[in-house]
Amino acid sequence: MATVILDYDSLIIKSATGDMASLETLYDDLHKGVFALALSITKDYGLSEDILQDTFIKIRVNGGRLDSRGFGKAWIYKIARNLSINAINSRKRDVYSDADDNQTDTFSNTVVESVLLQKALQVLSQVEQQTVLLHAVGGMLHKDISTILAIPLGTVKWNYRNAIKKLGAELREV
Repeated sequence: MATVILDYDSLIIKSATGDMASLETLYDDLHKGVFALALSITKDYGLSEDILQDTFIKIRVNGGRLDSRGFGKAWIYKIARNLSINAINSRKRDVYSDADDNQTDTFSNTVVESVLLQKALQVLSQVEQQTVLLHAVGGMLHKDISTILAIPLGTVKWNYRNAIKKLGAELREV
């Protein structure tokens, strides 16, 4: 089966003009990676789902302004990253007073509560968490992770190998 290479720039621009098939193609190809990136930053399953949807809304609304010169995919991940960081910063500024706010984090109440992800959050650095989640959950290639996180490809590969070793050692102790 031949691999189809998508022209992300053209799909983004078509999406902005109302071509829902183009937006659907982008979503089908990138939703796992966008979600994994958001989850790696927010550590909140529900919030990450919201960020996933907001990312594709922004593509639809702002895609006409794209000037990525062939980096449309990275542009999409940058939107997701910025939305995730903004969500975290917004939560830090919020002052809670409701009794409902004493409930545990949505992240810990979801399917994502696997042993692997629990251990990843406990024993890995932020960059290692992002690398593992983007690669393992999001299915992204190391070169794409390198672009999104703005770190060299060799560092991404080293972080991934190091994280897997840490996880293996931690899981053997359980």
